[in-house]
Amino acid sequence: MWTRRRSFPGEVENDWCVYRDGQLVGRVYMLTRYLPRSEVWGWFKQVPPGTSGDAETLDEALNALRDAILAADEEKARRLGQGLR
Repeated sequence: MWTRRRSFPGEVENDWCVYRDGQLVGRVYMLTRYLPRSEVWGWFKQVPPGTSGDAETLDEALNALRDAILAADEEKARRLGQGLR
């Protein structure tokens, strides 16, 4: 199950820690250096191999993070199936 919680409760509104099955796996946050332009959200995957990117909306950033984690899981399973690490 995927959940998110504010990274800094009561301080920063647009900064979220993302959890998968209760484990911290990444973060999404508004990139304020782009303001007042339309929203730009950064995301990064905290589990190896690390990956990051940006998106136009919070939902797109969350989906990109999830996709990156699932792709890494698939690659890991493929490599393990071939006897690789």
